[in-house]
Amino acid sequence: PKVLSERTTQANANLPSPPAAAPNSYQPLERGKWFEGEISPGQVNSYRIQASGGQYFSIEVEHWGPDLAGAIFDPTGQSIIDFSCNRDDVTARSVITNAGGEYTLTLHPSGDSLAAGRYEVRLREIRPKEETDKKRTIEEKALADGEQLRRDLKKESNQQALEKYREALAGARIIPDGVGEANALKNLGKTYEALNQNGEALENYN
Repeated sequence: PKVLSERTTQANANLPSPPAAAPNSYQPLERGKWFEGEISPGQVNSYRIQASGGQYFSIEVEHWGPDLAGAIFDPTGQSIIDFSCNRDDVTARSVITNAGGEYTLTLHPSGDSLAAGRYEVRLREIRPKEETDKKRTIEEKALADGEQLRRDLKKESNQQALEKYREALAGARIIPDGVGEANALKNLGKTYEALNQNGEALENYN
């Protein structure tokens, strides 16, 4: 038995060690609590949200450093939202659930940067869905579409981005959503500046 034990111990010592879990991998998000993380090129950090069918939940991400992208998956593993995180804003994305189960949020660096970055993420709220929630998801998508168009750095794209930001602004005022309204106004200003139309003030949209 002693010889067998020594051989088993030696054999186990020669086995490769299991890979270490990635930092911040697959953490549960708690409502209202910011979770701070670090992320490196090629790394994907995942977070889980437990929700019932017919609920509404929203997440917020703020980041520093290289560009960051994210996605939200339903309990079957199907991607339902893909988004980019705005560097100068708190990025908010909302989901109206069709089915109950575990939803997954993933975050990963985007672009060509080789630098590591930091971010904070939280589950802003989770509750039964309301009538205005669909309008909120439309507003958020308009903001995201405008940001994507503005990154194209072309005059035509910036003009299209203006329309998206106006759409988001109108939606934010209907809900109302003070954060969404502020982001829409700020991005309208940035887009006007890019188009060299600083004289066309934001007061037209106040």
